[in-house]
Amino acid sequence: VSLLVLWTLETDTDYLLIGLALAILGTGASIANVPRTDLLFRSVRRDRAGVAAGLNGSSFLLGGALGNVAVTAMIATSSTATWQAQLVDGGMQTDQAASVIQGAQRAVFLATAHPYNEPSYLDVASQVPGWDVAFTAGFTDAMLVLAAVTGFAVVVAYVGLRERRART
Repeated sequence: VSLLVLWTLETDTDYLLIGLALAILGTGASIANVPRTDLLFRSVRRDRAGVAAGLNGSSFLLGGALGNVAVTAMIATSSTATWQAQLVDGGMQTDQAASVIQGAQRAVFLATAHPYNEPSYLDVASQVPGWDVAFTAGFTDAMLVLAAVTGFAVVVAYVGLRERRART
């Protein structure tokens, strides 16, 4: 539900709606954490509880990393497609537009790659006209994809747990 709410964001979305979506996300994550942790610890022998604890902590780290990579990749892909479409609509050839975008991305990266020097990537990117719209479109695309993946995972988990209960 949270991902679907985040899918509806626009550049002028009120912070209250964003906060509500994040509250729903936090509530859902905390509700899902208890049975996941219980299942993990019940699936190992008592003398392997340390391994289960390590897997439990690792699952949080892996989930956070995969989530960040997925959202970042979707934003990058979507915003690149948006910029390319705008350049082609402005009269450029597709390969020229791709080359211009690649060159601009490289220049911004090189100008902002050092973590302790200014300007930051966001300082530079936010100066590009339409960047906020492209970023928001990429973010909302990512939320829709993640909502679909989450829905699929729910169905797989439900079917898997139902089959397991039927066998026991």
